[in-house]
Amino acid sequence: MSLILKISLASHVILGIIAIIFFYAVWLNLFKQKLNLKLLKFSSLTGLIAFLLSWLTGGYYYVVYYGNAVRPGIKGGQF
Repeated sequence: MSLILKISLASHVILGIIAIIFFYAVWLNLFKQKLNLKLLKFSSLTGLIAFLLSWLTGGYYYVVYYGNAVRPGIKGGQF
């Protein structure tokens, strides 16, 4: 596995965790009596961007490396 694929896989995981943290912050802020709209907008936009980047880096890893390694096992399987 090349360095770019290792970075892509690590980025996929880290960006996913960051996105979950920011959306958890959004969820917690929605329970407050007084909403902080600036924080909600920032957290939700950052979470969205992190999820999109995670999706792209995971897709790149799948198309370049993982798909070719797994596809023969899936096609050759019983189902």
